[in-house]
Amino acid sequence: MVIVVSALLVRVSWLASISAGTPLQTRGPSSQMPQYDLPKYLSQNLGPYSARYSVYSFGGYNHIPSDIPHDCDVVQVNILQRHAARYPTSGFGDSIASAVGKIKEAAARSPQEAARSPLVFVSTYNYTLGKDSLVDFGRLQAYTSGKYISDHYRSLSSSGTFIRATTKDRVLESARWFKHGFKGKPLPFPISDLELPDVIIPTGPSINNTLAVGNCAAAKAAAERTPDAPNIQRLNIYASPIATRLNAFIPDLNLTARDAHALMALCAFDTAFQNGKAEWVDNEYYWDLDFADVSTDNSIVRMIAALGILEDSEPLPAHGPPSKSHLFVSS
Repeated sequence: MVIVVSALLVRVSWLASISAGTPLQTRGPSSQMPQYDLPKYLSQNLGPYSARYSVYSFGGYNHIPSDIPHDCDVVQVNILQRHAARYPTSGFGDSIASAVGKIKEAAARSPQEAARSPLVFVSTYNYTLGKDSLVDFGRLQAYTSGKYISDHYRSLSSSGTFIRATTKDRVLESARWFKHGFKGKPLPFPISDLELPDVIIPTGPSINNTLAVGNCAAAKAAAERTPDAPNIQRLNIYASPIATRLNAFIPDLNLTARDAHALMALCAFDTAFQNGKAEWVDNEYYWDLDFADVSTDNSIVRMIAALGILEDSEPLPAHGPPSKSHLFVSS
């Protein structure tokens, strides 16, 4: 039996293909993906901001084997991979800064109440994160990912690789670090000297680019954000009580559900946390809904369905995670 392996790593943004004329025998990994120094209940509930980690159970399986079945030979591996860890996007960064600003302003108006509240630390906190570009942790992620794939599929890599990415800076840089790690080159290394991927595809409404589905009219229509969209429903369910609890600490604070959600994202970006376990699970499920059922270029389901790999079996419910494992079926 000959098998083509398609690996979906967290989220989709760029594509690498490795192929060979002779079958592959894999070796165990020699590189470990970098992780945040945080408890799992937090680090694995940060939605798209979680550091990549191995999933050991899915779809009713208690353990997902990494070995190839004895009667199978792998002749090609396709890897769809999201850009690595980054600063907040411009728009979301503004939302985070606005939420922090609301707390600082309310604390300035009511310094005594603020000093007695758990939010006292915000008075001296300054939001200084950059926008859009990769952080050093993300560069290490992309590099290590390339090294891992090279180690794991070494007998294929000698026969040819193909890496493509879009023109977006963080996507392109991620692909360059992946290629650097794949070739086993050293760190540190000047970004300007990194090799480019084999193909760089521009994005835009007139460009046929399977790594950016925003030019598909049907996908865009399905992705309109309405008040009753599943992720917006979930935002109000889980984040409104958090905003209410925070507002009680300082008079006239007036944080909204979106503000609370932005502050939780700030915890992700700063690898810091203040809230409890259940709320982080809710935060993760909001992002599951956002990426799976609502957004355009970020939609895993639409991306992999467009590639003819998988199709979602049923929509995720807005009220909370399904009680049983959520399965994808072959398209």
